[in-house]
Amino acid sequence: MLDDVFAKLNTEVELIEDLNFSQPEKFAASISGLKKTIGTVVGKNPQELALILKKQLEAKGFELSQINTYADGFIYEVKKAQFSEYITLTPDLEKIGTIIILWVNPPTDSI
Repeated sequence: MLDDVFAKLNTEVELIEDLNFSQPEKFAASISGLKKTIGTVVGKNPQELALILKKQLEAKGFELSQINTYADGFIYEVKKAQFSEYITLTPDLEKIGTIIILWVNPPTDSI
């Protein structure tokens, strides 16, 4: 349901597949709720990227709300009618980009 939003995002910012996590243990594939790694947006911090995503999601009828923090970044809930998923926007190791991860359940720091 969010694939077209991320496809459009790729036309507005530089989205690459390189994932240089500052805390890789918090994004292991075995963590419950982790759905998909979208990639890294180069040159945008999590706050800047959140503003871009919010605009795009709202244009498609979604709501984006920050609900918590995680791994030096932020957790956002994405809602539209009965649909609900979560996005983390986390700075990469060098703090020059933001990694986007999609979750079916919000991550917690209790790993």
